[in-house]
Amino acid sequence: MQVARLPASAGRRWVADGFRLLRRQPVPMLLLVVLCMLLLGVSSVIPLVGPLAWALGTPVLLVGLMHAVRAIDRGEVPAPRMLLAGLKDDGGKAVKPLVILGVVNLVASLVALAIASLLAGGMPDAAMRPPGGTDAPQDQIPDLSLLLGPAIFLLLYTPVQMALWYAPLFVAWHGVAPRKAMFFSFVATWRNRWAFVQFALTWFAVALAASLIFRLLESIFGEGSQLLAFFVLSPVSLVMTGALLCSLWPTYRDAVLAGPDADELP
Repeated sequence: MQVARLPASAGRRWVADGFRLLRRQPVPMLLLVVLCMLLLGVSSVIPLVGPLAWALGTPVLLVGLMHAVRAIDRGEVPAPRMLLAGLKDDGGKAVKPLVILGVVNLVASLVALAIASLLAGGMPDAAMRPPGGTDAPQDQIPDLSLLLGPAIFLLLYTPVQMALWYAPLFVAWHGVAPRKAMFFSFVATWRNRWAFVQFALTWFAVALAASLIFRLLESIFGEGSQLLAFFVLSPVSLVMTGALLCSLWPTYRDAVLAGPDADELP
């Protein structure tokens, strides 16, 4: 397993590759996305154990989706059974490490959320007042904590996301232990950090453009239009989710599968 150092422009190409891969097999891939969302949705509503099952099952489903996207990249048709292919990877030995990664992700996200909530909620009132000592009307003072909380969470959780980005695939396809998989994932994403910055910014631009177009349609057809939401918003959201998931595979294919063992994966 080797990690290539890619140019920053690779980030934009990954997004384009995601849409191209989805266009090759749109119906099977979108059906897999819907099935994945249904599984996660059903598990999340189960009392007590639902959120835990959702967190622990996410790495397994991610590996299954990458099986499907890799099949599309090879010119094959993805099958529904691929969604649970992670349960069979590494001779079935990958299940426990994948669950461990799910636990790490759950704990890390809860800790980051708690710290962000504590820091954002503990801002003194003076920090919310404009300079000069005069009190401005309450509706003219922006609630900075609304931005501070997400910013702190993003700052704390980004290194965790870097460590978990490739870790499920390292565990399932390369038989790497969870701790080493997270370390190698962090190194791989850090080595290509500028490509990932462009990857994130490009997806932000795509989402912003889609949002602006939808707002324009709302202004034409009227806000709260059920037909607009059903025929435009829902399909567009599904397609963008599918393209986003498809774009994860090129990041792995280009950055990690540059080594001589690329053809030895299951």
